[in-house]
Amino acid sequence: MWFSLVGANRLLPAIAAWLYRGEGSASLGPDTCHAPALKWAAAFLMAGVTIHVALGFLGLLPLRLMQPVSLLYVGPFLLIAGLTQRVEGSPFMLLWPVLYTIHAGLVLGGAPIQFGKGYEALNMLVPVVGYGLLAALAGHVYSRFALRRLRALAARAAHTSRRPAGEG
Repeated sequence: MWFSLVGANRLLPAIAAWLYRGEGSASLGPDTCHAPALKWAAAFLMAGVTIHVALGFLGLLPLRLMQPVSLLYVGPFLLIAGLTQRVEGSPFMLLWPVLYTIHAGLVLGGAPIQFGKGYEALNMLVPVVGYGLLAALAGHVYSRFALRRLRALAARAAHTSRRPAGEG
């Protein structure tokens, strides 16, 4: 929660500045029209976490269903966060809720993708962090591809604009 609402605003620009140093930068002003939606989604997420943990401690929710049940509140939060921040971030971050949903479906379907006894906490941590990192990596790889393409097009345009009139 902290990372999504506060930490990302501090950490991600620092990481981006380091990763893309020497390339210049372009940025948009803050998009405040979506801030209330994200705050409501964060409140919904906090309520979901609280209820989820309480149900787990009371023994009313089996450990194997923790991740699929978390989809009820994590999924909407990730979707709203991805939609409200897609201009400043990457549309690839919408992969995060999609992958999280697929994971929940696989767990419900009985796929053997969960960690065993003693490592149950990883059944939540790995999908949340892992799919977030995977979505960010997809956005990074695509941005590298798009930049390379753009540079090639710019170089081609600069080359053709230097030709004397009458040449091809």
